[in-house]
Amino acid sequence: YGHHVEFGTLDKFIATLKEKTAADSKDGTSWMLLGLMEAQRGQDGNSADAFRQAEVTRPTDAMACYYLAQSLLRIGQNEEAIAAFELAIERKPQRNDLLEIFQQLGRVHQRAQRTEEAMKVWSRLELLFPDDPRVLEQIAVTLAEEGDSAQALIRYERLAKLVKDDYRRTMCLIAVAELKIKTSQKDGGIADLETIMAELDPDSWIYKDVRRRIDDVFLRSGDQDSLVKYYQKWIESHSEDVEGMARLAKFLAQAARVPE
Repeated sequence: YGHHVEFGTLDKFIATLKEKTAADSKDGTSWMLLGLMEAQRGQDGNSADAFRQAEVTRPTDAMACYYLAQSLLRIGQNEEAIAAFELAIERKPQRNDLLEIFQQLGRVHQRAQRTEEAMKVWSRLELLFPDDPRVLEQIAVTLAEEGDSAQALIRYERLAKLVKDDYRRTMCLIAVAELKIKTSQKDGGIADLETIMAELDPDSWIYKDVRRRIDDVFLRSGDQDSLVKYYQKWIESHSEDVEGMARLAKFLAQAARVPE
């Protein structure tokens, strides 16, 4: 595509593909290429028409259905797109493609606020790849991005128990704490972040990042007084935490309590 755009031959190339499909309507390769080219240049209606033909002429090709579904989504035909995603899954694509197809199908339901249908999609995916941390992480990330914090929290809690790498486990636990805060479990989330800090090197960037996240819990709601009280209480039990003292001083100053 980039080559034809650069040399000004894109229209000629697409015309050649159209000639091939006109001469042989069962030329699945040309239909597929035509659909991909039309999609690249934003002609989604044309690409959907081409992928419909590719889907029929390439009966075992899951990607023809997948690309069709994407084009249908872009022209607002969501129900037809869902059917195309399902057909792509039935055709048993490669693992990475299968994960992507399930992810997009789940998002379509999620964004249409069909929560029950979306959960069925995630459950099907989990059954296909039980105890696979990568699959579970993709589901958790997608749910969090789509605003379903409660379901994302469940997955991240499971993921924290499955992963072996210390860094990934820490990041999962941070995600759990953040999601607890988002689901009205503020105290529990802050307590989790404190537990994570206790296991980290105070000079590490992750420790500093976790501390910043605790500050943000209060600052996002403009609750400066509660943040001051939090650090006053923290220093009572962490009397050697010089950075904690400095942060308390900064927040007192911001609250116009300079002498303190």
